[in-house]
Amino acid sequence: NLVPGLLRVARGKLQGEWETHLFTNVKPGMRHDFHSWARILLVGHGLICTVAFASGYWPIVFAVTLARSFGAGFHFLVNSSQHIGLTDEYPNFRVCCRTITLNPVLEFLYWNMNFHTEHHMFAGVPCYNLPKLHELLKDEMPVTTHGLVATWKQISTILRRQAIEPDYQFFPELPARMQHSEAI
Repeated sequence: NLVPGLLRVARGKLQGEWETHLFTNVKPGMRHDFHSWARILLVGHGLICTVAFASGYWPIVFAVTLARSFGAGFHFLVNSSQHIGLTDEYPNFRVCCRTITLNPVLEFLYWNMNFHTEHHMFAGVPCYNLPKLHELLKDEMPVTTHGLVATWKQISTILRRQAIEPDYQFFPELPARMQHSEAI
């Protein structure tokens, strides 16, 4: 989908309501830049591929040109898990966000943003300190799922129930000592 879209834009074609409206009505002067950037990306990645294969360093193609293709699935699974199926528009981030734990490599690749509830509660905390913040707050948080399989199993259960009961909102169980403060 990415490459065909880039080829289309490089050929000067607009598609869809958003592109057409933006580059026809809102910023028509930027249409040329939009198409030029697509051409630059295609030429640049084409040169990277050519040099990498010609020099025998073909893994560079995977690291630079194809990285987005490999990372997109992982990004979708982790990023989507942070809010999907949870209670909407509730003033307590512990109820409308989800923290999950992953193996250390995946946590590093995702910049520890899997500690998503903590991130929402204290947005100014740098990503490298989110695991420490999680340790400080874990007794005041809902149960944390471990791994993507367990997380998506929970999400699937919630989504199946929401398909039957469209108004259902999942409300994670909060620690007993924190439930009283919710009522105040």
